[in-house]
Amino acid sequence: MKKENIFFKKALDKMFQAVGFSEWDKEFTKQPDWFSQKSWSKEDIKHYKTWFLKEIKKDLNLNKASAEKEWGYFFLMWGWKES
Repeated sequence: MKKENIFFKKALDKMFQAVGFSEWDKEFTKQPDWFSQKSWSKEDIKHYKTWFLKEIKKDLNLNKASAEKEWGYFFLMWGWKES
């Protein structure tokens, strides 16, 4: 498995755990409005983003600008709604 896939699985697991799942639930994400069924606070997002940036720089050897860019794509694609 590619390093990128391993990281994104880890990031999804952590994101899903933040709202009560034990890990990323692929079946749950097949529902049409899955991303709006759970929410997290601005503070939760801030903590998760800090974790995400630290881990992606370490795991994928990215610089700060590249890590921020990946965060933007990831959060747009996968982020929960803000409560």
